[in-house]
Amino acid sequence: FFVMEYVEGSPITTYCEASRLTVEQRLRLFRQVFAAVEHAHGKLIIHRDLKPANILVGNDGSVKLLDFGVAKLLGAQDGDELTTIGNNRLCTPEYASPEQLRDEPISAASDVYALGVVLFEVLAGRRPYDVASRSPVAALRAAEADAVRLEAVGGEVDEILRKAMRADPAVRYHSVEQFDGDVRRYLAGLPISARPDSLGYRTGKFIRRHLAGLTAAIAVTGAVITAAIFLLVQTRRASEARSWESTVDVAAGLQELASMKTGSAGLLESDALLRQANTLCRTQPRRADLSPTCALVMHDLGVSARWRGDLAVADSLLRRVLQIARGFPGIKPVLLAGIASDLAQVRDAAGDYAEAEQLYRESSDLFARDGADLSVKRFDMLGWFALCLERQGRFSEADSLVQIELPSTRGFTQGVVLMHLAWIHAQQHRLDLARDESRRARVLAGSVVADTGALLYVKYTGVIGALLLKLGDVDGAIAQLQDVMTVASRRYAADDPRLAEVQQALGDAWLAKQRPDSAGPLLAAAAGTFQRRFGPTHPQTIAALHDLEHARR
Repeated sequence: FFVMEYVEGSPITTYCEASRLTVEQRLRLFRQVFAAVEHAHGKLIIHRDLKPANILVGNDGSVKLLDFGVAKLLGAQDGDELTTIGNNRLCTPEYASPEQLRDEPISAASDVYALGVVLFEVLAGRRPYDVASRSPVAALRAAEADAVRLEAVGGEVDEILRKAMRADPAVRYHSVEQFDGDVRRYLAGLPISARPDSLGYRTGKFIRRHLAGLTAAIAVTGAVITAAIFLLVQTRRASEARSWESTVDVAAGLQELASMKTGSAGLLESDALLRQANTLCRTQPRRADLSPTCALVMHDLGVSARWRGDLAVADSLLRRVLQIARGFPGIKPVLLAGIASDLAQVRDAAGDYAEAEQLYRESSDLFARDGADLSVKRFDMLGWFALCLERQGRFSEADSLVQIELPSTRGFTQGVVLMHLAWIHAQQHRLDLARDESRRARVLAGSVVADTGALLYVKYTGVIGALLLKLGDVDGAIAQLQDVMTVASRRYAADDPRLAEVQQALGDAWLAKQRPDSAGPLLAAAAGTFQRRFGPTHPQTIAALHDLEHARR
């Protein structure tokens, strides 16, 4: 028998209609499908049977691609959906490429064709061809007509679909990556490869992208983004509505580029892109408050500000996003739950534990209301909620939350959560249990390389150092925290609270070693940062000042 993940969701076509997604939102959702199929192709796996019934969207908006090579084993189980039929090439005729229907050798281009058919249906609400019967011959005759009825939403989207569904695989997109690339360029207002290149076309695209009385030119070279804002004059003939649509399109493109950035260096690039996108949205604040795209930009900018330690900015942005999101008709509770959790983390970091706890509990209720008790986002929220309780000395409650979170994790993530649990138990003076959990956590997490991202490296290895100190291994803690300090000093600004946390931890370790001369400067730097960022009454400021006074005595 087969044991497979249970996916609670609906076919992508059903989800898009039920959620009343716009064309832009459907295209952005479909990019998750591209990513899944491209990943399979990278493993030399051709799906062969792509159709809406095999592409489910969960309650959290995540896409799951099903039925890799098991269609023959599972048989017809799609209900009213079209089911797979068997010949030498298992397929669903209405979505199969001409070469599949002719029983010819297939390639990645065959999946490209099927993706084109599915995307057409996602956008137009119907399949591109009328097939008189379910026979491969009838489907082949319709497909070989080569895009007679390929009019989904008009303009460049139709041209992209036509290229994906060309009867001759040699003139289709050669890969899913190329197909996805044209969709990405369309969403960003850039020229697409499906249309013949010309100076007039590129010039026209440039003008249309900037009809809103603004411009954003993004040049991408490798992994480095150089962004600049140019001055534009609003075209008198462009209506206000068209101008706003152009503004939102450019903002969406910038937000998408920002979302691709990872690691510490990527945060700086992401933040710059999000600031540009937010500037565009705020050209018409009233409309921006009704735009899901602008709300997403504001949310991402708020999360970025939290990571930078700019709590006032993060609080203002995320509080506004939560207020706006609550007014969106039909918004899913799971989305509100995520925003509430993000704002709770800001209030927690600011030392306002009462409001943070209130927001975490609201988030938990929203996850439950949406039936997302097994959502990854919910488990992530539980970890942050546990940290908030720890800071108040409520270790038993924190322990309970992390115990709920732990079974949902695997591999490296489970190692991180298990180390968190070890830290809680160490603070409860359950040291033997903490030692055992720490050893298992290191095995699960493996080696954490600093270059994979300072945020995760500093947080995870910093906890290890603090735990070693709690367990009495002072020399081990000092060695660990000195390594963390090397990375943190290189990646963070001198007044970054995350650097101050490492300075305080290492200062405490030197205090335990009876070396106040080494501890004093570190604790003074940490206390100064906390005081400037959070004020004199913040718990972290008070704790750092207390440790500094101890070193001086």
